[in-house]
Amino acid sequence: MNKNRSYGQPIPDDKLSAFMNVLFNVWFRKHRRLSTDLDFDIAWDELDIIMAQGDQYPVVRHLGIVLLYELDARMHGGYTETTKEKLLELIRSERGQ
Repeated sequence: MNKNRSYGQPIPDDKLSAFMNVLFNVWFRKHRRLSTDLDFDIAWDELDIIMAQGDQYPVVRHLGIVLLYELDARMHGGYTETTKEKLLELIRSERGQ
């Protein structure tokens, strides 16, 4: 982790539980059977709204992005090298590498 970044305090358990519930039980389950790029764009727009509500907690963004990549993999019949590279790029950018 980049020691120069300051995100504030860790997310409280009750908020983490609430965001995980919304991210998985509401958002992910709603969009888990995407079939078109338009569906993916709609899912992304909705996820962006959820992540904005928890923008002071990086874990909310990270969980959302990971679930978005899972939807991408399901839509395209599995994980691809592109999906793997996108995830690695996200991890590197968050670690400041």
